[in-house]
Amino acid sequence: MDLVYYNDDMPSTTSDHTQYRGNCIQNQEVTTPKWTKVLLIVQSISLIIALGGLCVLGIMSQTSNSKTNMTVCHGKLYYFSSDIMNWSSSRAFCVSKGADLVTITSQSEHDFLASEIKVQHWIGLNDLKTEGHWVWVNNQSLSETGLQLWHKRASGLSEPDNWRVMDPSGENCAVVGYFGGHVDWFDISCKLERNFIFNPIQLQERESGVISPKWTKVLLIVLGFALVFALGGLCTLGILYNNKLADFESLNNQHIMVSKQLSAQKINSTIMKKEFKDLTARYNTLREWLSFYDAQTCNLSVDGWIACRGKLYLFNSDKLNWSSSQDVCISKGADLVTITNQTEQNYLVSKIKEAHWIGLNDLETEGHWVWVNNQTLTETGVQFWFMDSPRQPDNWRNQDPSGENCASLGDENGNFQSWFDASCKKTRKFICEKKY
Repeated sequence: MDLVYYNDDMPSTTSDHTQYRGNCIQNQEVTTPKWTKVLLIVQSISLIIALGGLCVLGIMSQTSNSKTNMTVCHGKLYYFSSDIMNWSSSRAFCVSKGADLVTITSQSEHDFLASEIKVQHWIGLNDLKTEGHWVWVNNQSLSETGLQLWHKRASGLSEPDNWRVMDPSGENCAVVGYFGGHVDWFDISCKLERNFIFNPIQLQERESGVISPKWTKVLLIVLGFALVFALGGLCTLGILYNNKLADFESLNNQHIMVSKQLSAQKINSTIMKKEFKDLTARYNTLREWLSFYDAQTCNLSVDGWIACRGKLYLFNSDKLNWSSSQDVCISKGADLVTITNQTEQNYLVSKIKEAHWIGLNDLETEGHWVWVNNQTLTETGVQFWFMDSPRQPDNWRNQDPSGENCASLGDENGNFQSWFDASCKKTRKFICEKKY
């Protein structure tokens, strides 16, 4: 709020500044220091950086979530699928990811996998080529890995038993799963659908552990600094707010007082506008009276000429066409009258009872009306054409094919207060004018 007020009857306002000169209020302005603006800019940038960091970390989190089923153990990366497929489809999926179904080569690796699962999972062991000759997907045989953890039954056949009741082709693929509280290997039909485990071979070398990249650490540091700046800025702005609150309350009280003064001045302004309107009406009335008085003070001069406001007027009773009327006026050292103001128009109207020729015509150029002294209507600045229907000038050609090219004050219908265009061939009374 930037307010200054004038101590006048009418408030004076210029754009957003109002001045009051007197003993009341002096200008007080609550401005924002430059260093405060700098702080706001730094805080904004810090918040932008912080939000940007959060967005990036969110993206990283989404990327990380896509690997939530991956687990690292003993330098290997294992993927535990949530989808269920048959053995061939499971392996095809693994191969499409640049990997293969898991190959278990140690007791510790088996124990780790057992701790991560609750249901059966396909592993990369099968005897699809030769019944009873079990090999891993990397073509290692069980004798080469030196590890076999088939399920052993106390009575009956132990695994693998190649049971053909459900699948006549036998059980040629291996799963790892729970049975009787233990996690062992079982041969089942390759057509059954199970979860599966695989090693992402391409990722194994570069992701042997879960380590944050350097740029992630840098981002976290920058984000930390940004948050510190943002919090610091908020604290500083809070202190500034408390310091300025008292100033605001003081200015608010002053504003209320000034508003009351302005309200009173507005009432005075309304009263003054009404008084001005009344004075304007009285002025117009007085002006009309003065105009009438002027008309009454015009004196009769020699040979029928009337002297009025520096001009001599002759109201001819003979009826002639426009050109002849002008010739008569010229012969008397005058011209057809040129009307240059409202007062002169009013005076002439008061002296006639029928139409009279005046010195206005468009004989040279249709529509370009000029007075006999070569003044145009634009130069004289007044026009008193008849404005009702038919609106004048209308250049009516029914009676005279050459049109209506001469002007008269008044017409045959008694409209003496206006100008009318008429055929220059008509005969009418006329008014001559000359200076004295």
